[in-house]
Amino acid sequence: MKLTKDHGLLIARVCLALVFIWFGIGKFQDDVWAETMRGMPMMQHMQPAVSDTLVYIVGATEIIIGVFLAAGLFLRTTAVIAALELFFIFFVLKVYEVRDLGLIGALILLAIEGNGIYGIQMLRRQKGQ
Repeated sequence: MKLTKDHGLLIARVCLALVFIWFGIGKFQDDVWAETMRGMPMMQHMQPAVSDTLVYIVGATEIIIGVFLAAGLFLRTTAVIAALELFFIFFVLKVYEVRDLGLIGALILLAIEGNGIYGIQMLRRQKGQ
């Protein structure tokens, strides 16, 4: 089997999806990133219930992003939203995890290239023809 750009896009999409799902689930398990969020200065001034709710909202958003990436559903929009989240974390919140720059780059690639031939959205288009 010859590997093509479409295979590469699928692999990138699934791997990125796993990262977002992993980190999203972690927010519900009070992992180190959930605690990092709670320790941020802007969160320190909030009631614990409010900061917990925000952590859970971020976690749920990351899980949804991961599912959409894995399925190839609304891929370009999803990739842009995911890249903006990481951009915000890196440049605004100043949580300098170098891997986030690589993730941002991969998400920008998906936003530009789209699904290729694999993904629910492409199947829906083919079915409608």
